Amino acid sequence: MTGTAGAPGTGGAGGAAGTASTTGEQHTLAGIDGEVEVVYDRWGVPHIRASSAEDVFTAQGFIAARDRLFQLDLFRRRGLGLLSEALGPAYAEQDRAARLFRYRGDMRAEWNSYGPDAKRIATCFVAGINAWIAATEENPELLGPDFQAAGFTPGRWRPEDLCLIRSHGLYGNVEKELTRAITLHRWGAGAEDLRAVREPGPPAPVPEGLDLSVFHQAVLDDYRLACAPVTFGAGAGRPVGGREREPDGSNNWVVGPELTATGRPHLANDPHRAMSLPSLRYISHLRCPEFDVIGAGEPALPGVSIGHNGNVAFGLTIFPIDQEDLYVYELHPDDPGLYRYRGQWRPFDEVHEDIPVRGEDARAVTLRFSCHGPVVRIEPENRVAFAVRAAWLEPGMAPYLGSIRYMRARDTREFRDAMMAWGAPGENQVYADVSGDFGWIPGGLVSIREGWDGSLPVPGDGRYEWSGFRQGDELPSRHNPQEGWFASANQYNLPEPAGGAAQVHITQDWMSPFRYRRAAEVLGSVTAERRWTMADTVRLQNDDLSVPAREAVGALGALLPLEGRGADVPGAGAPGDSTGSGMAEARAAEAAGGPGERAVAASWERLPEAADARAALALFGVGEEHPWDGRMRADAPQPILYERWFSLLRPALQEWRLSSALGTAAREAAAQLAPAPLALGDPRPVLRLLREALAVDDGRAIVAGTLAAAYRQLHAELGPPEEPAWHWGRHHVMRFAHPLAGLPDAPGWAVLDERPRPGSGDTVGLSGYDPGTRPGRQHIGASFRIAIDVGSWDDSRAVNAPGQSGDPRSEHYADLVDVWDADDVFPLCYSEEAIEQHREHTVRLLPG
Repeated sequence: MTGTAGAPGTGGAGGAAGTASTTGEQHTLAGIDGEVEVVYDRWGVPHIRASSAEDVFTAQGFIAARDRLFQLDLFRRRGLGLLSEALGPAYAEQDRAARLFRYRGDMRAEWNSYGPDAKRIATCFVAGINAWIAATEENPELLGPDFQAAGFTPGRWRPEDLCLIRSHGLYGNVEKELTRAITLHRWGAGAEDLRAVREPGPPAPVPEGLDLSVFHQAVLDDYRLACAPVTFGAGAGRPVGGREREPDGSNNWVVGPELTATGRPHLANDPHRAMSLPSLRYISHLRCPEFDVIGAGEPALPGVSIGHNGNVAFGLTIFPIDQEDLYVYELHPDDPGLYRYRGQWRPFDEVHEDIPVRGEDARAVTLRFSCHGPVVRIEPENRVAFAVRAAWLEPGMAPYLGSIRYMRARDTREFRDAMMAWGAPGENQVYADVSGDFGWIPGGLVSIREGWDGSLPVPGDGRYEWSGFRQGDELPSRHNPQEGWFASANQYNLPEPAGGAAQVHITQDWMSPFRYRRAAEVLGSVTAERRWTMADTVRLQNDDLSVPAREAVGALGALLPLEGRGADVPGAGAPGDSTGSGMAEARAAEAAGGPGERAVAASWERLPEAADARAALALFGVGEEHPWDGRMRADAPQPILYERWFSLLRPALQEWRLSSALGTAAREAAAQLAPAPLALGDPRPVLRLLREALAVDDGRAIVAGTLAAAYRQLHAELGPPEEPAWHWGRHHVMRFAHPLAGLPDAPGWAVLDERPRPGSGDTVGLSGYDPGTRPGRQHIGASFRIAIDVGSWDDSRAVNAPGQSGDPRSEHYADLVDVWDADDVFPLCYSEEAIEQHREHTVRLLPG
């Protein structure tokens, strides 16, 4: 391949480094049949125009590598177990773990799962990637400074790599199974009820024959390591976590034409993923005679998974199908290579591979598999072994690769048909087309478990087997819902089955409903008189109101005497109870001769810390006409007080509730029940305990005491709450960091400036953060957002922070941070006129 480009600069590449050019970059590319034009707009979005689908996918791979090659190379090495080849022996264990969770099934079935042309698409896409790699070999100036800092060069791709790599999906159910088993064994069912909410089912039954005592967090170290990101510096190649962590979430919604100001459907999507530099997703526009699709996908995959094609718009959130099970096996007393299955001793299957290691001889590893899947731990001394069965290791389950089928749908019927074959990860798809049709359809491979529900690990002796998979048309869906809108935010959203039919089992572990409840609160207020606009969509995507904060703080009205309570304190009484029933119960108790509210108030007000509690109540505005509404604004003091109080309230109330059953061990149990540092956590169990505590004297004392402690701690650390030091944005920040930021001598471009952020892990504008850092750094959120005006495509909007390019030399490396930080968006150009108006740079690919 030959070209005329120099080092990457404006537009991602072209001309001399750092210079702008609208002409002059040209490459000769083997494998394409006609000339391909790529127009970069001013926001770094490439609009690829080709004369065939094959050429457009080849160009997509070329352009993705041009803008994101270091990210792509880490993706490939991590997923295939080839990190050590480039980075040395510290990554050998991570490579071994990754190889355990590679796809090892039939490739014919695999390719056919994505459609008749999937293999051809993949072949074209990786040919484009490899062509850019060849260009960097001919002209090393094209290779970014990230490779120079890391000390290696990129490797070539094979089409099947797109199928073999599975560990980048959004999984984690086995983590929930393991944590539940450990909790039940150590602390009992009461503690498990405080740790997590199961929907819709009752407490998890312990499978017959399961010994809960064999489980500990190290059981899943190999699983965690296989799914872990690539880290540099301290902690490189080591297991991540060790406690349950929520998978990343998302929001999406669609509003029908009857409720919008334009009379057209509006669709919105903001996936919540790890905040990274560069962004996880990459926006591109693919235009050829067969289709014309624009939107975002993961840069290492062909096609678009979120966006529109001029006929249909689509956006996804995670539909948390339970696609995993943890199996425990009894080992033979004399041979740990044998496990009991259906009354017989079976040998583990073994695969022997050599892992190339930079600077050393290759390492020979033995990978073991049971009849269910990868063996993640063998403990001969305890005569047990553990393996993971994962639906995502079945054919057709390469995460997001199936979008090459649905992105070409010509209407909503074809889109729904395409979703019937969707594999992984489980998805809530909202959709709309130019005719005004809109709706929701979930997709994903659902395992059938007869007589058990997958909530806990199970014995691997043959009694707990999957009996097949649900067909796509067995899942619920909504088409043109009568409400005029539909939204999802990873919450429990299964409608009641019609005619008394049994509910299809998806999972018992859904995410908390508060983001959905806030979105539904806003969307439900839309009427034919007050219609929905695109500005409303963008505003809701960035909404910073925390429903659990509003409910928890509103419930504090129960600490005040009757005359001190505002009539409209939100949530006064019980969290989630706008009727103020807690207040009514207290009035009834007083009328019946009980202690009444004045005595209640006096009881906690006699505590030494009462003054601090009163100050905290005053800061929240409890009892006032307009109390704090739960908005997690960056310039407000209430959010930091709420977060500190809630962090103290959770273990205090858990200890209080468990003390009768566990005695002095209740405190240790409460510490173990706390969410992992990077987990979002579900506030519902704490809100339930808060309601119970506020109904009794000793509970109110605990609530007041934790409130006082939070205020006292912050006052000692920050001064009075009038000081800017109390502003939430001082304690909740975003700092985009490149993987190489972990290096001891990290280059300056690896870390961007810190920015104060609104929101929290419970707001629609999600910004989950690590409370263990000072200030708390946001680690999850919506770096990519899209809002689509269906049919008036140029009025659609998007943002992708920090920028479209992963090359630090490009002006599109971090040019969208300010847009994103201002909760703003840019036009998602679709028509020729709009693209030409914002043309910034042109790349021409010539057949050779």
